[in-house]
Amino acid sequence: MLSQIAGNLSSYVSDSIWPQKPILTSSTVKKIALLALTLGVFYVGFQLSGMFQGFSPTNMCNDSTLGGDFCSGNLGIPRSGMPQLEGHVKRDFLEKYSATCSNFDPISLRSTQSEINFEKVTGIVQSALDGVFNPCTDGIITALGGNNTVRVVDGHHRAAACYRLAQSSVSFAFQIFTHHIPESIETVIGNANSFDGVEQYDLNYFEK
Repeated sequence: MLSQIAGNLSSYVSDSIWPQKPILTSSTVKKIALLALTLGVFYVGFQLSGMFQGFSPTNMCNDSTLGGDFCSGNLGIPRSGMPQLEGHVKRDFLEKYSATCSNFDPISLRSTQSEINFEKVTGIVQSALDGVFNPCTDGIITALGGNNTVRVVDGHHRAAACYRLAQSSVSFAFQIFTHHIPESIETVIGNANSFDGVEQYDLNYFEK
């Protein structure tokens, strides 16, 4: 009788302190792992957002060694005041204002806006050298500037990349292809900014 009671007590204590069933099931472990992963992703995202909020792009038009003649005589318009034409909006605008297909020496083109993201331009140049994307055949829009210059309406970063490629000693055969509107740059900018569907972006924003 005593031995039976002792056996039952031993079994009770063993099950109470060291239960036979595992405390953490595989389902519970998976849930904890998923929660930890989610919290980790949120933490990394938070850190990165703080980094990018503090990022200030280099405006190549503020440095003559970067912008060169391309930025000379610009109209002082920030990127946020310049038209961005894409897709059917671009097609409709070019049709309405009778743009013609033209080829120019990239060195001869001049910027209209006063802000150009140098990091973006550098990336485009590298893509061109890698054979991934040729910015000089992508059809920027140009118009007439003062003193017989040709100024960019839309596509400043692609045009700046072509300008820098033409300046380099790297062999890169091209002329820049443009949709040219034979009217004054001021008139074309005004028409473009008021055209239905046109958008404006700041210096650090790129849709593509």
